[in-house]
Amino acid sequence: MARKYEPKPRNRRRLTLEQLQPRLTLDGTASAAGAYPWLNVGDLTYSFVPDGTRLANEESRLFEELSPTGSEQQWQGEFSAAFAEWLSSLGVQAQQVGDSGDEFGTYGPTQGDTRFGDIRIGAIPLATNVLAEAIPHSIVTQGTWAGDILLNSNANWETLQQVFSVALHEIGHVLGMQHSTDAASPMYYHGVYNAEHPTSKDIAAIKKLYSGVHIGNGDGDDSENHSSGDGDSIEGSDEWHESPDYQFNSNNSVLLIAEPGTARYVASGELTAENPIELFELASIGEIDHAEYLNIIVSSTGVGGLIPDIVLYDLSGDTLQTRTLHRVNGVVVLQAKGVEPSHRYYLAIKGSAGESRYQVGGFQLMAEYGLTALVPKVVGTAVLSDSVPLMEQEFEVTHSRLLHVHIESSIRKRITNNGEIAIWGFVVSADGRIIANWALAPGESRSAPIFFVEPGKYRVILQIGSQVDRSVPSTSIKISIDEISMDIGPGVIDPTLNPILTCDSPGADAQTCAPETPVILVGGPVYPDPTTPNYPTITPWLDPSWFY
Repeated sequence: MARKYEPKPRNRRRLTLEQLQPRLTLDGTASAAGAYPWLNVGDLTYSFVPDGTRLANEESRLFEELSPTGSEQQWQGEFSAAFAEWLSSLGVQAQQVGDSGDEFGTYGPTQGDTRFGDIRIGAIPLATNVLAEAIPHSIVTQGTWAGDILLNSNANWETLQQVFSVALHEIGHVLGMQHSTDAASPMYYHGVYNAEHPTSKDIAAIKKLYSGVHIGNGDGDDSENHSSGDGDSIEGSDEWHESPDYQFNSNNSVLLIAEPGTARYVASGELTAENPIELFELASIGEIDHAEYLNIIVSSTGVGGLIPDIVLYDLSGDTLQTRTLHRVNGVVVLQAKGVEPSHRYYLAIKGSAGESRYQVGGFQLMAEYGLTALVPKVVGTAVLSDSVPLMEQEFEVTHSRLLHVHIESSIRKRITNNGEIAIWGFVVSADGRIIANWALAPGESRSAPIFFVEPGKYRVILQIGSQVDRSVPSTSIKISIDEISMDIGPGVIDPTLNPILTCDSPGADAQTCAPETPVILVGGPVYPDPTTPNYPTITPWLDPSWFY
């Protein structure tokens, strides 16, 4: 008989959920980097990073930059008020906590890191046409980057009203709100100076985003209930793969029951040498209109340890097709298609191939049914082989951005590879600086660690090779780049008096228009001579700084 999963008790205020009707309707997103609701919105924390906190080659100067607007208590109070404007509609509030000053993006959990808040607020130099940037929580933005807010230290911060207006806009993004076409909304693309509250449509949108979530205060006094609404299905990419087949015994599975009123399963576990595979059974939750996708996130709870691998089975033990959306730093995000929430499925969590230290450790699991295919933005394809071992893809960033680069590779037939053959990846700036690097085996998918870039031209460089004298397989490559952060700029203005036009609109000002997309593809793939000395030196790919 399957063992029922019993969650461990928590001391913090616990999230409860509204019981909805057996037939549910869900919303989805068409972008792998699209905003995703926080799983524990009732437990959100935020912190103000101390001056000197590092982000890439910059240092935060938040306290210095906001000092002209008022006392610390005053300008921090504007952020508190902005959080309250959004979260009060959900019956919750965010708590301010201290900040250790660790570098932005340092490895850690998405929520609950004791070193700083779930949402960190700092100020660094950004492009002159933005006031601030937010990093929304998304299915590929897992870890400490999720939710962070960066003010532009190059901007002139003069009034508390200015701080509040920008905070209201960016916190909306952090919670999952998109830009609005309503000039009266604080989510209007370039902000609204006199918008002090979300509009009724904004409130309806955030309630819909967190529909099904019902948060109690721990003493039985419940907050307002919300019901879910309809969503639109969007056609996705067809790059799906069947997982390797692993034998399992369903009698040893752990039964997971969806949180009441949701299509979400949450669990934790640990892989050991004696227990190298953990098997979960996802209990049926009835019919859900148009939900044919299952989003799965597995995160290692240790640093430099477990690299999870995920296999999804149906009741007959057959593997289901999945797409890898994110795989780095002990976090794996998959999406399966063709599922039916009224059926039962099995999730096997095991360690990835490689050194033994990557096969054991604790993990957290979240699986949730959704309406749409999550589609990475493909910017280039190529084929690497013995005769063509090197390629590069150039792209340009017009606005300061946090980027997610993902490489999907495929080979015609499986090969035996004990680390001898690898694909090395780099993101390199125009002046030759390595911004990010990573490695994968042919046939695998892997992401670069999420990284911050300023406006300029960059290259993704990929090279296949062998540590020994061995032929490499012909490997098809697909490069995806998703922008993570969302900005507000060029100034806090009233768009009812000075409307902001998109850059493709007649009469748009090139200096202040709203761009269609900050990431612009410059050209197709290039295959340089691999003997060219200007490329980074390849190092052993199993080194943790590359592999993990």
